[in-house]
Amino acid sequence: MENPYRTKMVVAADGERLPVLIHRANGMPLFDPSVYISTQVRGRSQAAATIERHLRAIMHLLVFAEVEGIDLDQRIWMGSLLAPHELDALVEAAGRPIKSLISSLANRRDRPEPAASAGGPRSLERFRARLNAAETPAVDPASAGTRLRAIRDYIKWLAERRIGQLIEDSEIAAYRDALQRFIEGIDARVPSTGRHDTSQLPEGLSEEHIQQLLEVIDPEASNNPWTDGRARIRNRLIVQWLLGLGIRRGELLAVRIPDIKAMSQEVSIKRRPDSPDDPRARQPLVKTKGRNLPMTAIFQDTERYILEVRGAIPSATKHPFLFVDVRTGRPLSLSGLTKVFRDLSAALGFLVTPHLLRHSWNDRFSALMDQKKVPETTEKKVRSYLQGWSETSNSAAVYTRRHVRDQAAKQMLAMQERIFKKGPEGDDERK
Repeated sequence: MENPYRTKMVVAADGERLPVLIHRANGMPLFDPSVYISTQVRGRSQAAATIERHLRAIMHLLVFAEVEGIDLDQRIWMGSLLAPHELDALVEAAGRPIKSLISSLANRRDRPEPAASAGGPRSLERFRARLNAAETPAVDPASAGTRLRAIRDYIKWLAERRIGQLIEDSEIAAYRDALQRFIEGIDARVPSTGRHDTSQLPEGLSEEHIQQLLEVIDPEASNNPWTDGRARIRNRLIVQWLLGLGIRRGELLAVRIPDIKAMSQEVSIKRRPDSPDDPRARQPLVKTKGRNLPMTAIFQDTERYILEVRGAIPSATKHPFLFVDVRTGRPLSLSGLTKVFRDLSAALGFLVTPHLLRHSWNDRFSALMDQKKVPETTEKKVRSYLQGWSETSNSAAVYTRRHVRDQAAKQMLAMQERIFKKGPEGDDERK
């Protein structure tokens, strides 16, 4: 079955993007989530993507409640929030993809169960049975924690709104106690995001994989995954931009032709949030600081793409964005870019994403700085500028894991060589 809810991006006349949560059946926005987003989240100047994450967490909560037969409105009205075993079930559900919950909802609707009391929790045995059911895929603990905190804040807002309607001091005190127990219960169950094992964290591609990537994106390559010649030229340029400039996918898709300076052969990465002339509902955004980046090595290929591919699509001349859908001429969307890398990964047999190419750029930048013997403080300033970070940012640690690991291994091997093969005077100790 389909998810009974979905998010929709509403674009205002001034370009502001505001996601809303709607009923799939009738297309109507949900009242409480809409009020919550408008008064509690949007007012904090949160980006549209952040607002959408809040709405998706609320969607998760609503589907979970349907799966477990919990009447949230009645619970909020009566002040009987989630019992401890229901919190356990909620935490388990928050760690699952929404598709898994939808599957559970479909199974429940196929085999209806006796309705539970609207005002109180369902039996502990029922929840244990659900938790002990077939194993389901899990999401990243950090993502599950973010989802749980958003759910906590939404329920807290609903409860506080209800408290404001109460008159008796005893009722208010009892409700506040119940709310505090709920908040503490959620906080105690939020998954730990401590990363003690860094072996599974993303790193840049190996040199071997980069070489394979560069070979397969050659427009003349027999194993190039795209049949359309225009797509081959565009997609090679996309990889060249990401690997050569180290920019994010939103920065890539936000580039406009006037941002490219022919005289200096550089591109300006500019922040244009809620741009009214961007026709994409989910506007690709520049998350980091604006900056100018040299692009001499890829300038000719970019010029060729503009003249031979983009310029040959009449509808592409109606907007200024550099990368376009080669069939329609419209600005390339985030989902369109995702498909490009899905096709690329399938052709190569290993995962390639725009963000992995950003990691790869940082690996190569680190190696170049080592080769040039650039002082660490200077390296940090240069990297921070090129990546759009502040000079005091610690973001580099996220993108230099491969280089740090390789340097650590090199030093470890050198130390072992010194310990086991040579004595203090350089003589072989095994003689």
